[in-house]
Amino acid sequence: METERIRPKVSVLVPVYRTPEAYLRACVDSLRAQTLKEIEIILVDDGSPDACGAICDQYAEEDARIRVIHQKNAGLCAARNTGFRAASGDWFLFVDGDDYLDADACRQLVLAGEKTGAQVVQFGIVHEFGSHADRFVYPFEDGMVASGPKCRDIQVLLLDFPSNIGDVCGKLIRTDLVKQHDIWHDEELRQGAESLDYNLRLFEYVTVFTFVDRPFYHYRYNGDSISTCYDEKNAEYILKCFRKMNRFVEEKLLAEERNGEEQAAEGIRQAEALREKLRERMTYVIVTTAVSGVFHPKNQDSWNAKKEKMDHFLTDPLVADALWNADLSRVSRLRKIVLHFLRKRWYPLVWMVAQARYRQKEVR
Repeated sequence: METERIRPKVSVLVPVYRTPEAYLRACVDSLRAQTLKEIEIILVDDGSPDACGAICDQYAEEDARIRVIHQKNAGLCAARNTGFRAASGDWFLFVDGDDYLDADACRQLVLAGEKTGAQVVQFGIVHEFGSHADRFVYPFEDGMVASGPKCRDIQVLLLDFPSNIGDVCGKLIRTDLVKQHDIWHDEELRQGAESLDYNLRLFEYVTVFTFVDRPFYHYRYNGDSISTCYDEKNAEYILKCFRKMNRFVEEKLLAEERNGEEQAAEGIRQAEALREKLRERMTYVIVTTAVSGVFHPKNQDSWNAKKEKMDHFLTDPLVADALWNADLSRVSRLRKIVLHFLRKRWYPLVWMVAQARYRQKEVR
């Protein structure tokens, strides 16, 4: 063994499934290279049918800080839950198997958490496309600390698409907070908004939040990953996520309305803000479903089948409400145009946008 087992400060949880070997090795190598040595790396092989499991085992033989858990394929949420169940660090963070961290990430993030007393440390993400990279922009200043009721405003911001904080990746989280309140990924949810659902419930209990403006997390664009491949079931998965979040928001609003007058005013304001942000976020889902789903160039359905599926999706009550009632003042011009096309059912124009978007990603 290269290293002896030590009590970890940070548990890094890595779901692994059909990850390209070069990406997986780069991911694990970046974790082994962390300047904070008191970490554990938990690799969850989610029944990957390729060599991923064997690669993980090889790393575990070389480094005592690495643990490998093999399980039957159960999906991303189940893999993350499996990793968290095994976590023993004071803090934990999720890293997808095709992404990687800068070497000083864990050390700097723990320092920020300990200095501020934060339970969640949000940090920067870089979206890499190979020859091109986009650094995510956040609505916070470096070192910003939110505490008490201000964390409810962060909860609202989770649903704000341009805020870039809705994902579980890019966060260092206190393990005891999550265990105390029994917060888990919903394993019935699939590729869609499962991270949003998790974070929404997590931030019911967060009382101190801080932001580190350093792009420690490198999110790779992988054309073969589950988040980029066309799958007609994605619309169903995403709607399931949003229906659950909608129930959460409506129940929260009802609970706030039952509180005393002084508490109710602020609580109701935040719950109503959540409702409106969820509606706004749903418009991004609508555009993505049309452009990256139904009218995706790799969708081999007939034109009539595409129209029928799009019509069916747009008549869902949650979708229809967002399509016609959401506040679009902060939605980009292109998305506004696509939403207008969808309202008018001008599907050939939506198809043209989908073609252009696909070509743009391929060039990147």
